[in-house]
Amino acid sequence: MKEEALKEKLEARFAGVRADVKRQQRVVAFLPLDSVSTVLMWLKDEGYHQLTLITCVDWIEEGQFELVYHVASHADGIHVMLKARVDRENPVALSITSLYENAQPYEREIHEFFGVDFTGNGNLTPLYLDNWDDIPPMRRDFDTLAYSERKYDYE
Repeated sequence: MKEEALKEKLEARFAGVRADVKRQQRVVAFLPLDSVSTVLMWLKDEGYHQLTLITCVDWIEEGQFELVYHVASHADGIHVMLKARVDRENPVALSITSLYENAQPYEREIHEFFGVDFTGNGNLTPLYLDNWDDIPPMRRDFDTLAYSERKYDYE
């Protein structure tokens, strides 16, 4: 099984990486934030040329965001999800735009909606929100009702 072999390679090659085969053609790896670029560079060398998505999850109770990087290999047909946690109070991660050029809009979106800064990304300008003046709106502590009442006159 190719997925098991990939799991074993990831865990043997990179300290602090824990990988699981979730189902056929799906591997999920949990890793330290400072290993993301190194692991992605290795995966790209192994044929994982397609970055399909980067997303963010707000684990407010734990004081962390989880960055989830999705890469795929068309040759192996395997989809890998890399998950790394970043501190919610000082959310800074290294940009991967030098590895995957199409990471640019994903990093901009995560910056805009969660407030994560991507070091090395020279363009974190907003994609969707004009003149935004509050905390990023996808954070779980963003109060939609309070924002609406403050921003718009309902009377």
